[in-house]
Amino acid sequence: MYSVVKAFSELDLSPKVFDNIKMGYIFENLIGRFYQNVDAGQFYTGRDIIKLLVSILISEECDNIFE
Repeated sequence: MYSVVKAFSELDLSPKVFDNIKMGYIFENLIGRFYQNVDAGQFYTGRDIIKLLVSILISEECDNIFE
């Protein structure tokens, strides 16, 4: 555990180095690697699934999607 904490303490995680987009990618990568070991009720939705759902919602004639 000490080596992990030490490695993180040596990283410069300031917003100047890692903006919100980069931190989001890091978070998604870590969650994607370890999501199989989460507690019940926690889940991860992959980026490709989110993009598909957004495309469906903003597509033409999507008014009947709730019917």
